[in-house]
Amino acid sequence: MPSTHRVLLSFILALVVAFPPAFVLSPDPTGATPFIAGLVGAGLFSPLWYLYLQKTVRL
Repeated sequence: MPSTHRVLLSFILALVVAFPPAFVLSPDPTGATPFIAGLVGAGLFSPLWYLYLQKTVRL
């Protein structure tokens, strides 16, 4: 799998993992806080997903 595909897939997976807790744990789920927290969480999780995909998917 090319590196660019791995980066895109890892960020999408990180968004899927980061947004639900951001909405649940946010004090005001209708404001901008869940979106900002979700993006920050995705930024933190995406390198982990990238490394995981790099180790498991060998194409």
